[in-house]
Amino acid sequence: MVTVGTVCKRRCWHPIYGLFLGCGALFIIKEIIQLHKTVEEKIIENVARQTFPLSEANGGTVDEEAAKSPGEIQQTRIETLRKVCQVNSLNKDLVISELWKGFFFVDQELKVVYCGVPKVGCTFLKRLFYVLSGKSRSKNPYDISANAAHGLPLETFQTHNDSEIAYFIEHYKKVLFVREPIKRLISGYNDKIRAINPGYWSGLGRRIIKTVRRNYSEISERCGHDVSFQEFLDHRIYEEIGQSKPDMHWDTVYRTCHPCMIKYDFIGKMESFNDDVNLFLHQINARKDIVLHEDYTSKLDNILIEVQNFYDRVNKSAECGLTFEEIVKRYWEVLFHKNLITPPTTLPNIQKTTTKEELTEIMIDLYHRQKATKTLTNKSFDVLKSVSKATIAKLQDFYKYDFEMFGYNKTEI
Repeated sequence: MVTVGTVCKRRCWHPIYGLFLGCGALFIIKEIIQLHKTVEEKIIENVARQTFPLSEANGGTVDEEAAKSPGEIQQTRIETLRKVCQVNSLNKDLVISELWKGFFFVDQELKVVYCGVPKVGCTFLKRLFYVLSGKSRSKNPYDISANAAHGLPLETFQTHNDSEIAYFIEHYKKVLFVREPIKRLISGYNDKIRAINPGYWSGLGRRIIKTVRRNYSEISERCGHDVSFQEFLDHRIYEEIGQSKPDMHWDTVYRTCHPCMIKYDFIGKMESFNDDVNLFLHQINARKDIVLHEDYTSKLDNILIEVQNFYDRVNKSAECGLTFEEIVKRYWEVLFHKNLITPPTTLPNIQKTTTKEELTEIMIDLYHRQKATKTLTNKSFDVLKSVSKATIAKLQDFYKYDFEMFGYNKTEI
């Protein structure tokens, strides 16, 4: 049985205004919140200019939407989805397995159904819906830690029978957020394999090594900590060809959310996440129920999550033979590859005696110094340079419907 807590078990990257307030970082609020424009004012300005700030790090093709109003953008996205479904004769009878029912969240007060796609802001959106439900004491989703988000008592299709689910799908507002497929795979690799993540190393990492690596060492077989991006993608292809169930964090949106069988009313994208979330809140008249400050940033949110992960996982990582220096090196590499900070000329010194609170202060200071000097980059590391064209072509074929349904251009990879 899949529960809410098993869906999107780890955080999902999301460029929305926020600060992770767990990890003992509550004291930071007063230093961070300044008298800037509100998010709502920013959205109004964007609509007036008919342009939307996009995140280069996420990839995808939404430039053609820049000259359109929010309403026109939504109409185009929905029309594109339905056209692809019709042309490919994908409008089949809806059958949602017990597993996939856990990905569908329903709010009967708001009359909203949300399909949570892993690695597409699902951790933030789960916190958002919990706040909207009125069960949270705070109006700020980031007052709920990322880890706590996975155990929130959110209602899913798993607690309803088929007739109730059919009613929700027919009468409620259906919401879906998507992401460029290859960039979603990159995010999955960075979060589950490249990062300090012994839990995934011992499971998925070991399976990948045994499946696609011809010669592997005893330590690699035991720990699964050194999987390359090419090996990660080779295993993803193996899953698809072998018709075995892929990890939920990178299965197709087509299989996860049934976009041809369910007529979604709102399609958000990771590439325009800020604007889409705010537009959705306005559409359901809930903007006043959420407190989001523009000076909060997703980068800072994710940086603090990585600090927490470092201290939670450093001892387990050492069991795989990694020295403390190697673990620290990996910590920095993850921050760079996740596009959270730009490699500075001199890295701050992290020692075994460095406390979590001290590292938190170090990272916040580094982040704000880079932000002030505009050295924070929006360009992700081009990990695809190390991947064969044949691999990319196969993945584009496997994610064919995700590319076409949501207007992503394969030729830009």
